[in-house]
Amino acid sequence: MSNELTKSWWRRVDWLKVIGESILSVAGPTGLPLRLLLAVRNEISDEEVSQVNLAVAEVGDGSSTPAAATGVLAKADPKLTPQALRAFEFATQFARSRLGGAGEVDPSQVGSLLKAELAKLRAKFAENDPVLRDTLAHYFTNSEQVGLLLQDAGINVAHIDLSGPPQIIWHRVLNSLRGDDPIKAFLLMSEVMRLKPAEDVFSWMS
Repeated sequence: MSNELTKSWWRRVDWLKVIGESILSVAGPTGLPLRLLLAVRNEISDEEVSQVNLAVAEVGDGSSTPAAATGVLAKADPKLTPQALRAFEFATQFARSRLGGAGEVDPSQVGSLLKAELAKLRAKFAENDPVLRDTLAHYFTNSEQVGLLLQDAGINVAHIDLSGPPQIIWHRVLNSLRGDDPIKAFLLMSEVMRLKPAEDVFSWMS
């Protein structure tokens, strides 16, 4: 798919609205701070909304990064919480990974597509999916790496045994997240993205 085809629909999406609604649809009980992602759209100027949407579209065509798009949002509303900004960055990269190869997409359907993909990711965590587990074990191979990753994602590691081979470590980690708030899984993947910027960390999803 050419960059021009990507631009033709990515630049017609209200990404600030789509991402805010999509994240909230699967965020769980601690997703309340993420409501700011929806509220901010009514608190900043139309020009700033357009700048944020353009910044996300540039991620879609490969000319910018999720971190840069998040920086545009943070500048537009400095009151946004770190959790909200991290969730926005995660969703921007996730949209690029999951929708970037979809060809021409009806902008009115992007929200539904993104919600469905996020629900699929949530289900993979809930199932302790073996492909997800093997992917994480490939990127983070020892207890020290995994422990730091979890801490940076805001996940309590005190109750998780991080000893043993990487597949066993990640089996325990994913088990610990199965009954937990879904936003923690998304923030974990946000940290994976941050540490592995050259990788498509969602390529394992069918």
